[in-house]
Formats: sequence, structure tokens, C-alpha cells
Amino acid sequence: MRITLDATPVPEGSSLWLVAKVPNIGSPPSTRFYAKAPVPTTPGDHELPLDLSGAQVGTSRDLLVVLADAAATPSLAENQANDGTTSWDIHRTALPQGARPVATQSVSKTRA
Repeated sequence: MRITLDATPVPEGSSLWLVAKVPNIGSPPSTRFYAKAPVPTTPGDHELPLDLSGAQVGTSRDLLVVLADAAATPSLAENQANDGTTSWDIHRTALPQGARPVATQSVSKTRA
């Protein structure tokens, strides 16, 4: 995935993260937020790894660039470290306090 960062600098102690917002999954169904990768904070074009191979054809995701303060950054790093651990999904029902989306793009999986 390519991200172009052309905004003002990220505040000191904050970070940017690529997060996939997945609607209506789990039991009971709810939205989940999966931290996928930290985003470099320097202006320019950045290539980030993004694996959506587990998504079913016909499903969609909102990809968010999230600005996280110093308190939210460790939660997003732990979220990413537990990718694939379904028992950790209880922690993915909302973005951590101190994290907010600054950009959004919807994507749909159209082929296997």
C-alpha cells in the first residue's frame, strides 16, 4: 500500500498508524480495528505492507491513518503484535483513547 504524507509534522511524542476497520465480525458481531503498520512521519511517499488475504471476496474495509498520542501508541503496537490472535479481539472494538483517524479510504476485495 502506498501512502503519501503531505501534512504538517506529527506532534512530538505522537505516531501514525495504518489501521483496518472491519465491520460486523465476531460474536456478537461488531466493528473491529486492526493495527496493520506504523506509518513513517516524514513527508513523502511511503510503501507499507498490508495483508488482506484473510478477507473474503465481496467484503470491504475502511483503511484509516490514525494519529496516536504517546499513551495510545503502545496499544496500537500491541494490537499489531496480536494480529491473528482472536482472543485479543475484545481489545479491538474501538481505537484506543488518544487515537483518532486523520485519513480514511475504503477498499473492497474483488478477487481471491
